[in-house]
Amino acid sequence: MKKTLICAILMAFCAVSADAEIPIIAYGGVLPKESTVERFQEFRNAGFDVSISNFADLPTSAFIRALDNAQKCNVRLFALSSELWEYPEATIIAIKNHPALYGYYIYDEPFSNQMTDMKKRYDRFRRADSSKPFYMNLIPYYDDGLLRRMRIANYRDYVRSACNTGVPQICFDYYPITKSGIRSKWYMNLEIIRNESLRTNRPFWAFALSTPHADYPQPTLEMLRLQMYTNLAYGAKALLYFTYWTPPRTKDFIFRNGPIDVNGKRTKTYDVVRSMNMELRPLLPLFDKGTVTSVQHLGNHVSEGTTPMKTVPLNVSRLVVYGSQGAVVSNMKADGHEYLVVVNKDYKKHLGVHIEAKSMVVHIDKTLQARALKNDYDLGGGDMIIFRLQ
Repeated sequence: MKKTLICAILMAFCAVSADAEIPIIAYGGVLPKESTVERFQEFRNAGFDVSISNFADLPTSAFIRALDNAQKCNVRLFALSSELWEYPEATIIAIKNHPALYGYYIYDEPFSNQMTDMKKRYDRFRRADSSKPFYMNLIPYYDDGLLRRMRIANYRDYVRSACNTGVPQICFDYYPITKSGIRSKWYMNLEIIRNESLRTNRPFWAFALSTPHADYPQPTLEMLRLQMYTNLAYGAKALLYFTYWTPPRTKDFIFRNGPIDVNGKRTKTYDVVRSMNMELRPLLPLFDKGTVTSVQHLGNHVSEGTTPMKTVPLNVSRLVVYGSQGAVVSNMKADGHEYLVVVNKDYKKHLGVHIEAKSMVVHIDKTLQARALKNDYDLGGGDMIIFRLQ
């Protein structure tokens, strides 16, 4: 009975995600030593598509066994091991045709002076297999100390140096919510990443934080909504979490209470992340097909580096929000229609949205069903609402 229930849940996830190309990825996914069918089922039940784990000095045969088990649960893996880095040609030949292989891990958070080496590594990987994604995640811009350490003038130069490696995605992490509030440069980071994505015609990928550490609090559903819906509103084409499995404590960080704890037990965070992913699933096909044409900010609080909304969207005569933090307002084209996405920038308090529009404008709910337009909506913390404008 238990096995039947698990299979039913997995089939449900497969059904709703079949058309969604935007993957939900866990950095720090299922551990190599835990790469069993049961653990991958648990991972899939939480709504994840792709796992990133470090197979370190394990032989490629161990990674292939993990691929075999992952495939049974409709989970895919990024390849990450010493053998991949040291012997990429032979390793890639051995794994590249496996259905559960998602892509290849190049590096996490390289400095600007490492980009030449990153390009060499990417070129070697690409020559062996150019058909899959390549993971290279960028350092976020929290303050100017980063720029001084890398001896560069601005963060945009760093992002451009990463694009010059040839890696076909721009992936970055920025964890905006601390115990003191929302970091001031979060939206500036998103603006820079989005602009470089448009300039280079590369999709960008973005993170949310699921494992508390340092000054980062226990994530709530509202915190995850703010991060994930903002990522989508800016045009992200992959959604990542840090992490799924709680890392061991280090000298610098006491990691705690990730979805799976250090002893392999589920925590309350597992249920929060699963709820977020279940909410995202029906929405992803729209955002996968969609192209974000503009992002603006509406309300009294306009964040650093962003553009305030000065004109109303297509077929809308009035759009007003009521809340101390305001809203992200994104215009998107998909399936021959134009859409308006509004995200509450406050994860603690509700946002009122007042809209007046022509008769063809409808509200699109989170199952992508069209609903008759009302004038007033109440968005919970970090939540999002979608309108189809034509």
